[in-house]
Amino acid sequence: VQASENGLHQMIWYVFSGNVIYAIAIVAIVVQATRAHMAAMELERTELEQRGQGRELDDARLQLLQAQAEPHFLFNALANVRHLLRTEGVAAKALLGDLLQYLQVALPALREAHTSLARETELVRAYLAIHQVRMGGRLLTQVDVPTELGGAQIPSLTLLTLVENAIKHGVGPLVEGGSITVRAERIGGTLHLSVADTGKGMGSSSGGGTGLANLRLRLKAMFGSEARLSLALAEPRGMVARVQAPWREAAA
Repeated sequence: VQASENGLHQMIWYVFSGNVIYAIAIVAIVVQATRAHMAAMELERTELEQRGQGRELDDARLQLLQAQAEPHFLFNALANVRHLLRTEGVAAKALLGDLLQYLQVALPALREAHTSLARETELVRAYLAIHQVRMGGRLLTQVDVPTELGGAQIPSLTLLTLVENAIKHGVGPLVEGGSITVRAERIGGTLHLSVADTGKGMGSSSGGGTGLANLRLRLKAMFGSEARLSLALAEPRGMVARVQAPWREAAA
């Protein structure tokens, strides 16, 4: 934890010295190494000391999976800055400012294995804003998450993983881009989340990436067989990813 905070301070120093890419890379690498190491140690400790306590073991596994998921977002943000530095210097500086401010808020939240839907929605909005700087008019977004659902508990990076997948495999590869719509609703005792895009649709790589595989494991670790992730074609074009999970209130 301390290492990741030190990494953030180092990043800010390097930004002022002009080495932007190296600065953000430091944080990404430090956070990945620190979180993965801590989660692996916790998993080993729990397996040795709490073999008869299934919930503790599941929590430790969930933390390890969470540590593995975080670098996807951090390195993706780094790639956006690198691209803009080559093409649009002014936009790159604006994006860097947003990214620094975002990481200061996001890093503490990313250390948790689970989060509230309200906090996850804030991260998704920030993530989409970062991509809109790079893609401009090629990316249209809509986030429809009712305020009253903000207290739902979900694995951290659930929506972020789905949105990242929609950009990477859906709208990103298209010259004309597309739109991404994020929605949430509660039906009885079940939370329904969806991320729909108007991108390329289902392909050979759809659903086979490490991000979605990791998310499936994290959903299973948190909710067991009661949660599921599914992919389907969207109309008139694109793909929609849906998550269904039992309603669970996040800790205050």
